[in-house]
Amino acid sequence: MTASAFPARAFPAPAFPARAQTGFSLIELMVALLLGLLLMSGIIAVYLESKRGFVQDEAIARVQENGRYALRLLSREIAMAGFFGGVTELDLITSPAVADCQTWLLNPDEVIEVYNDADGGETTAFNNCFSAAIDAAGTDILAVRRASDAPLIEEGEWEDGFSALATGQYYLHNEAAGLGTAEIAVDTAINTSALTSAGSEADLWSYYGRIYYIGTEGGVPSLCVRSAETPTQTCLVSGIESLQVELGVDTDGDAIPDEFVSDQVADVAGALDADTVLAMRIHLLVRSVAPVRSSPTDSRTWTLGDETLTTNASADDQFYRRVFTATVTRNNQIFTTY
Repeated sequence: MTASAFPARAFPAPAFPARAQTGFSLIELMVALLLGLLLMSGIIAVYLESKRGFVQDEAIARVQENGRYALRLLSREIAMAGFFGGVTELDLITSPAVADCQTWLLNPDEVIEVYNDADGGETTAFNNCFSAAIDAAGTDILAVRRASDAPLIEEGEWEDGFSALATGQYYLHNEAAGLGTAEIAVDTAINTSALTSAGSEADLWSYYGRIYYIGTEGGVPSLCVRSAETPTQTCLVSGIESLQVELGVDTDGDAIPDEFVSDQVADVAGALDADTVLAMRIHLLVRSVAPVRSSPTDSRTWTLGDETLTTNASADDQFYRRVFTATVTRNNQIFTTY
């Protein structure tokens, strides 16, 4: 078949002439950029608001957590104060004489002490626990002595989970299962082999002598502690701004606290009969570690028992704050206070 068998076809010309691609005009580009900026600004605003809300919620949650933990910690210490492994007569317990602060904390005769509005003018032994002016000025200080809630050695046998003594720890040693005399001694002065020998009825408890107060760590007010085994400051809970303690006093002999007073109101030394103190009430002012920008900048007043505290009216003091309170019954009636 030849090429002439197929006739040529004619195609119509295009309806619109072809144009060269020229891209966006300057006006179109500027409009697109403006719309993009508006969209991005909206996204950034939503992100920043979400982040601000997250930071605020985290700060509030941390204040709640720190306040509750600090209350539980102090409540347990007060409830356990004066427990010495079953020994109820303090003159049966002997303690070592070491450095002034440690000697004071190792003295079981002072079971629990409250220093109201501590300003450094307390006893010499107390002040020896602090190298300089204390950060706790204006707040209360709590000193507690007690034994652990469970023995390490009971009637001559190690309890489950224990097999050796901790370095530098003080212990309460009793030879007759809570009866007779007892002694407080550091780990190196205790012969555990003798305590666990055949026929032994000895008990051994960890001994705790501690001072709880408001100190500073990294510029943040915190609940701190000094102890017989660690006289230097150790901070436990951040953001605790004030500690105030009141004593629940039974004034009519019915074994029920009739009023709660600070030892300052009770005329401090001697006017308050220790046997009438049946409970203690703890007040804590807790703040966020960092400022929360949604918090008010005006001055605010906080009531902690018979104490009233006022925070500054300042844009630099936008900390979230909350007051926590707990009432603790004294489980061990041996009690002293200054």
